[in-house]
Amino acid sequence: IVTPAVREKLGALGLLDADIDWLELGGKGLLAVVLVVILGVYIYKMQRAVWLTTRTLLVVATLFALTALAARLLLPLGRSWVYAFPLGTMALLLATLFPRGLALIVITLLSLVIAFLDDNHAAAAMGLMLGSMAGILTIGRGERWLHFAASGVVIALVTGLTQMAFWLAIPGGFIADQWTMILLSSVVNGTASAFIALGLFNPVGHLADVATPQQLMELAHPSHPLLRKLIREAPGTYYHSLSVGNLAESAAELVEADALLLRVASYYHDIGKTIRPYFFTDNQSDRENVHNELDPHTSAEIICAHVTEGDKMARESGLPRQVREFILAHHGTSVIRHFYQLALQQEDTVNIEDFRYPGPKPQTREQAIMMLADSVEATVRSKVQGGKVLPGREDPSVSSGGRAKQGQTLEE
Repeated sequence: IVTPAVREKLGALGLLDADIDWLELGGKGLLAVVLVVILGVYIYKMQRAVWLTTRTLLVVATLFALTALAARLLLPLGRSWVYAFPLGTMALLLATLFPRGLALIVITLLSLVIAFLDDNHAAAAMGLMLGSMAGILTIGRGERWLHFAASGVVIALVTGLTQMAFWLAIPGGFIADQWTMILLSSVVNGTASAFIALGLFNPVGHLADVATPQQLMELAHPSHPLLRKLIREAPGTYYHSLSVGNLAESAAELVEADALLLRVASYYHDIGKTIRPYFFTDNQSDRENVHNELDPHTSAEIICAHVTEGDKMARESGLPRQVREFILAHHGTSVIRHFYQLALQQEDTVNIEDFRYPGPKPQTREQAIMMLADSVEATVRSKVQGGKVLPGREDPSVSSGGRAKQGQTLEE
């Protein structure tokens, strides 16, 4: 019941004034603009892959906005529960789906938003920020649920230690009963962050058009329709793909590239060969080379087509964008030299572009590794088939106790 006395108090506090406080509104708007500009410039300059992919950029922006909205709705419920706000959910999602640098800058900016919403209290914002950063540095690729659980424990631990540090730094500010609140809020934060992030991991990855480790491991199973088609209709290409995967994975591990993505992409990079399997030496075995009956231009056109046809098959099967990019880039814009040289011998003028793969050139180091592994495997196999690789042979000195000297082997 609003009595005259209550009305007088409300009037003294300015709560009866229906006019908009334009200065306050302008201040909030200015802060929002500054945060958005900083985030946008960072993504444009430092995360070009995210900037150039519309779906990915929209997902990052949406996650940022939804986290800020959740903070606006939940933080007014009580200052005691500010430390329980699961900011780590955003941190773990971004760290597993995108580069860690993007996750760190987003968490830093969101911590500033939380400080602003929490009446400019830096303690809670710093606790949430440090806990989330610890989770980012712990999560890895998030291949298993245990990785999320371990990150949740780290988030809870760092958040609790930060709370304790602030309370101890205030003279006479720490009360024994606060141990329970610190422990409870930290556990809620870490647990909620880990489980919410784990539940949203695959759906958000799908929305952002990012291949998650779980999705890649599913694609690696031979029961996938495209792999079954490859095994049945182009078995030689299938074994070629396995060999390329082994080479690419080994190289990726040495340079700390994405080995899982490379292995899975290797399995699918030549699926276009299933359209005309016997036009490729992988599957000819003892068959006569059908290109002997074709002119070089037709042969080159058929060889080049396996790239575009493979990309079409991958799109129809719903393969992730990251895997499809390998199909188009694994030959780059290189020239099919064999048929180009044949054309030069048969014709007066030859356009080299007629013998060039459509590309594009590899854009990432994983795609470059794929191109190299594919070329190495194909070159070695062709030399073996042509009898140009000698089997390993022992050095005569081995009989006198010396080490065997190896000749040129398949691995070489």
